[in-house]
Amino acid sequence: MPYLTRPAVGKWLLMSSTLVFAIVVVGGVTRLTESGLSITEWRPITGVLPPLSEAEWEAEFDKYKKTPEFKLLNSGATLSDFKFIFSMEWGHRLLGRLLGVAFVGPLIYFGLRRKISKAQFAQLLGLGTLIGAQGALGWYMVQSGLDASLMEEPNAVPRVSQYRLAAHLGMALALYVGMFGTGMAIIKDWKFSQGSPWSGKNNGRSFESYLGQRSTVTFKRLAWALTGLVFLTALSGAFVAGLDAGLLYNEFPLMGGRLAPPVDELFSPMYAKNEDKSDLWWRNIFENPTTVQFNHRVLATTTYLSTFLLWVASRRHSGRAALSPLTRKAITAAFAMANVQVLLGISTLLYLVPVPLAAAHQAGSVLLLSAMLHVLVTLRRPGGAAIRWRELLKPKVTPQPKPEIQPQTKPKVKPELKSKMQPQTKPITKPALKSKVQAQTKPTVKPELKAKMQPQTKPLVKPELKAKIQPQTKPVVKPELKAKMQPQTKPKVKPELVSKMQPQMKSKLQRNASAVKKA
Repeated sequence: MPYLTRPAVGKWLLMSSTLVFAIVVVGGVTRLTESGLSITEWRPITGVLPPLSEAEWEAEFDKYKKTPEFKLLNSGATLSDFKFIFSMEWGHRLLGRLLGVAFVGPLIYFGLRRKISKAQFAQLLGLGTLIGAQGALGWYMVQSGLDASLMEEPNAVPRVSQYRLAAHLGMALALYVGMFGTGMAIIKDWKFSQGSPWSGKNNGRSFESYLGQRSTVTFKRLAWALTGLVFLTALSGAFVAGLDAGLLYNEFPLMGGRLAPPVDELFSPMYAKNEDKSDLWWRNIFENPTTVQFNHRVLATTTYLSTFLLWVASRRHSGRAALSPLTRKAITAAFAMANVQVLLGISTLLYLVPVPLAAAHQAGSVLLLSAMLHVLVTLRRPGGAAIRWRELLKPKVTPQPKPEIQPQTKPKVKPELKSKMQPQTKPITKPALKSKVQAQTKPTVKPELKAKMQPQTKPLVKPELKAKIQPQTKPVVKPELKAKMQPQTKPKVKPELVSKMQPQMKSKLQRNASAVKKA
């Protein structure tokens, strides 16, 4: 049987990703308050406890006084000021240690109890190793700001390397992506195996009907590209933070009254270190604050427009037919988060990077990345184990056999019963009853009544009345009236009139005959 990971593992991974999110936000606040260089040593075990006595605080403060940051920027800081920045960095490191314990401990438990497969255990063990590497990379980043050689460089600013800062943030985001994406996939596979629809209420449509379409495949590729663009924009923000580039050109959308600064400012020769200026391009891209801010603006604008276009594509008729309801909701949430992130970024720039707005802007980048990860999860095909378990848990409907039709139309009757049933089919009637029944069926009429009834069919007419009735059928006309009526039917013409009419009729006939001949 294929092994299906329990949802408890997915919830644990989502909790771990929440811790990573908190570490990223607290790390951003630590950088904004310039607290990251307050702890000058890396003690993974003994550094769990902060200074508990005044003497211990004084000892830590003396160590900080030897750093370039104190000598160049914070020479007037007091012990209370140091306690604040120390607490910020200590809290950031404590969250990192808590993440290691909260991840590695349950991972060992799930592995020993066989709650996860061997392949998945190896994958999650890689994430656990990445947590340790992230701690080491964080200390490597801090060391770049504690380097004493900064005191010898002209116009040097004691801060961590923007390259190491971007690597530190990038590894944190990679951890978050691995934990959040894997946890969501595990929970989604489990729900699918229990009979839930794959991507929300899809009107009975299977996931093949959505994911198998060419337009859906294209949309998925665009969603992957957009997720990578969000990740890249967040990394460019690390360069902005590392170089304090947000303190330049505090206006939007213009930069010094133009859409882009002058070319000689974007690619200044002063940032090139090689004699032949062969490193002019890439050093300006990563070390010139003006170019870094411009690049971040371009990437942020491109990310926003791409999210908008992807959202429009999901709202069109073809997108509605190709995408599941959950995918359309996920891309809508991503576009809404993109709007919030753009507003936070512009506000942070216009108000000269205040700590609350800048921290919210950094948190917004992680939330936008989370929204895009959710879009990709909705476009993901269920795991093979989930599909197999769904088929096994699906209730099987066994077809009932059709009942055999036996020759029941002619039931068999036992001979003794048949002999009893046959006389009943022809009921015997006694002679006396038979005569009564026949008499009732043909009612008898008494002779005297029959004689009275027959004349009624032919009514009798008395002779004297018959003689009166018959003349009425043929009306009698008196002789004198008959003589008057007969001449009226054939009117008589006088002889003298006949002699006059005959010549006229003959002449008329002759004219008619001559007219016919002419014709």
